[in-house]
Amino acid sequence: MSHFAMVQPVWLSWRGACVVGVVLIALRAGLQAFPADHWRIVACDVVSLLRGIFAMTALLWASRLLGGTQGRAWRLLAIGAAAWVAADVVWLTLAITGSQPWGSLADVFFLLFYPLFLVGVLSLPRDRPSAGGAWAALLDALAIVVTSGALLWTLLVGPLVAAQGPEIGPLAQLISLAYPIGDLLLLWAALDLLLRGRIRSPTGVPALLAGGALLLIIADLIFSVQMLKGTYSNGNPLGILWSMAVVLMALAGARQATCAMPPEGTKGDARMASAILATMALMAVFWLAMQHPRDPVVVGAAAVVVLLMLLRQIHAMIANRHLEDALRRMNEELERRVQERTAELEAAHRRLGSAERLEAVGRVAGAVAHDFNNILTAVSGHAELAGLRSSDPAVHEHIRHITEATQRAADLGRRLMSSSRPMAIRGQTVDAVKLVEDLVGQFAVTLPPYITLQVEQPASPLLIYADAGQLHQVLMNLCGNARDAMPDGGRLTLRVAGDAAVVRISVSDTGVGMDEAVLGRLFEPYFTTKGHGRGNGLGLSMSRNIIAAHRGTIQAESVPGSGSTFTITLPCSGTSDRGDEQRG
Repeated sequence: MSHFAMVQPVWLSWRGACVVGVVLIALRAGLQAFPADHWRIVACDVVSLLRGIFAMTALLWASRLLGGTQGRAWRLLAIGAAAWVAADVVWLTLAITGSQPWGSLADVFFLLFYPLFLVGVLSLPRDRPSAGGAWAALLDALAIVVTSGALLWTLLVGPLVAAQGPEIGPLAQLISLAYPIGDLLLLWAALDLLLRGRIRSPTGVPALLAGGALLLIIADLIFSVQMLKGTYSNGNPLGILWSMAVVLMALAGARQATCAMPPEGTKGDARMASAILATMALMAVFWLAMQHPRDPVVVGAAAVVVLLMLLRQIHAMIANRHLEDALRRMNEELERRVQERTAELEAAHRRLGSAERLEAVGRVAGAVAHDFNNILTAVSGHAELAGLRSSDPAVHEHIRHITEATQRAADLGRRLMSSSRPMAIRGQTVDAVKLVEDLVGQFAVTLPPYITLQVEQPASPLLIYADAGQLHQVLMNLCGNARDAMPDGGRLTLRVAGDAAVVRISVSDTGVGMDEAVLGRLFEPYFTTKGHGRGNGLGLSMSRNIIAAHRGTIQAESVPGSGSTFTITLPCSGTSDRGDEQRG
């Protein structure tokens, strides 16, 4: 939109529109002081035309400034005001000719104003109800319309028709009912906007629209009575009420155009007000039925309202059932999430407690191993001294067994100490393919004939930054475990593969396999499945520490009865963060 188009005329600003509205109302009221002749009637109709043009312009300006749904809603309001202007033009033409009958073209345009304006007000931004809420609001609105028509007919139109006789035709009766009912629908829509609308409260737009609809109800009720009695005369004070109503609607457009702010927040809930109005309608139509039990209009209206309320009750029951189902699903989902979260917290707590216990055991084991090594050093030293002082072969044989036993015990002590402190490595560039080839040459001779060894590796080297001795120890441990897992024979497979980022070395067997419980504790220190005297449970724990010190990972997969696979993943030499030559 251009800058020129955005310049707001002074008379369409909020203050300017208030001044113009007051002038129009005062002008219309001032004409009452003049004699009730033909020219005063024409002058009153000219002022009525000006007020309609003023309202149409203000509403059209609001639609021009506001885009999207809100702009289209105000455009509908402006079109409704245009229908009012067309009716004023016809009415002015009839006034000039001196003939203003019931059921003229002016009434057609006046009645056309109601659906256009009603749709426009209902299209203004508000919190849209669900499909069920919309149906409930529609049923309430129908009940209000039917009850209003019954009240108007019984208390107003019916008695006047009976008093005036055949002078009041069906068209006059229908028009006398249509105007107040249309006004009541406009008031209902404006109150719905006031309670559920998203137009900011400082604008006061819903209140201005509701005030205009309320003034229309009062003016049209008086107009209908006067027309049915035949006492209405053009240019009477009723025009002041109509002028005030139309000016309020024009001020609503000017106010919204002046603020021109985005929608925000809700102001209330219209469902309770709608339900209260529907209940009042039901009470009113039952009161009419008791007062006029033989009036077919009243009886028919009561039947329709009862049917509408029954449909609303059925709808409410269905909506409540859907709401209960949705609430039950939400509760089930919440309970499921709570259970999952609780299980996660309990598992984390168990892991934390296990880690703390293992750390404490590791510290104790390290301290015991240190003292144990000191004792073993003394035993080994005294055994060597005894061997130097004796020439008896039997003594030397016993000393050899003592020395071998102390060496094994010292090795166990070093393992205990290693498992209780961070692993230190001395890194260098190592070819993983060459490392596996050397391992195969040493380990193959330890395999029994019923186990076959298979090696899968690329022809080109795969370089990693590692401590070759420690990796050799890890692979020897994994291969030894694989061999022990196949007491009845099988196949042991070594695979080496890699890409630009990582190198993977896997050790697979076709042995007995492991279940989930064993896999969950596989890397715990001192955990073993080999039985007493066949393993100390430190091999895999130390292997994991060594691989972690190399910035790598080790993972185990197993299926009971089908074998196991251990996969070591290490960063390539070019991607590894070497740091110092010794890391821990």
